[in-house]
Amino acid sequence: MSELNDVTHVINKTAHIENLLDQIIVNFTCPRNDAFFFFWQVVMDSSIMSLGAKIKTVMAISQECNYKLDQNSLHSVISYRNAFSHNETNSNPTWVVGSTPEENSSHYSLHILKNSGKIQRVKRIEALDQFNTAYAKAKSSLMPLREQTISIAKEAGAEHVGP
Repeated sequence: MSELNDVTHVINKTAHIENLLDQIIVNFTCPRNDAFFFFWQVVMDSSIMSLGAKIKTVMAISQECNYKLDQNSLHSVISYRNAFSHNETNSNPTWVVGSTPEENSSHYSLHILKNSGKIQRVKRIEALDQFNTAYAKAKSSLMPLREQTISIAKEAGAEHVGP
């Protein structure tokens, strides 16, 4: 995958996670019908409610629903998304000199700021693999909670259940 394609991939997959978070929040809160689109398009907009704030909100919802959400995978998705989107595609070139010319190699690396505050330098291709793993875990953790909040919204008689 080219560097530009990996950025697009990471941004699109993160947008999918954000959409799942949005659906969980909307389903759980059941905004009244005449305010639904305002709530979805304004309140849930990332310029109003950041991705980090959405994760905190969904964590609170998971507590209310007595559901154990994989918080680490969600934070990893954000960390990798930030690293890919805030570094040039050719940033941090690294040349590794081997014992022989055949063992020489080069790669680009990303600096990943972990939730703990630790900075980790990772080969770009490895960072993409780690992002994909975190994305899959986050998605599989969010889907059952999404289904649970759909049931909550239907029981409350909400007309709009997840877009």
